[in-house]
This record gives sequence, structure tokens and C-alpha cells, in this order.
Amino acid sequence: MAGNEETDMTHLSEPLLRRKHPRRAFLRDIGFLYQGQYQVVPGFEIGEGGTAVDLPVEIPEGATVVLSFQIPHGSFVITMGEVRSCTQINEGCFRLGCLFKSIQFEHKREIRTFVSARV
Repeated sequence: MAGNEETDMTHLSEPLLRRKHPRRAFLRDIGFLYQGQYQVVPGFEIGEGGTAVDLPVEIPEGATVVLSFQIPHGSFVITMGEVRSCTQINEGCFRLGCLFKSIQFEHKREIRTFVSARV
């Protein structure tokens, strides 16, 4: 390719530029622990790098959380996460994007298999 066409990504939205891994819908419950408060919240999507969940409260970006969930046809995972984004999607509901900080390689592989599986 000529010029900078090969690296021109100006047509992509900001979230797509930041993601390193593909994600897939993950409409399952996820355990969410933050500052000693545990709750089970609905998941929205998952990838080997992180997950998105819906919460009734706002959590600050950069906060450390503990996430627990069952990979479909796979392992039960408990891992540390970092809140990378928190967006209000409607009254009393926030969507958090969480980066996995300490997930085991085997669990990443299982998530990758889930994401790439044809439904």
C-alpha cells in the first residue's frame, strides 16, 4: 500500500482502537467485589482481555475490583480487574469495562475459544 493507508485507522471509533482482543456477548451473571461490597451483576460481553458488566452504581475509572464468573463449557474464574470505563446507559444503570489484571493463561485460552466459537 502506498503512503500511510496501511496504518490509517481514523475511521475506527475510539473503543475499537483501544481493544486488543475481540469480544462476544456474555449475558450471564458475574460476581463483582468492590470495596468490600459483593454483588452479582449482569454481564454484557467478554474477551480474553476483559469484560463489560452492568451495575446500579458508578465506579471510578482505575478502581481495582474482583470478578468471578463461569466460562461457558469451561472453568470458574476469579480474577482481579481494573475499571477502564464507566458509562451511564440509563437511569440507575452504568456499564463498566473491566480489564483482567491477573487472569491465568488457561482461562484466557478458554475465553478465546468461547469468543471464536460459532453460535
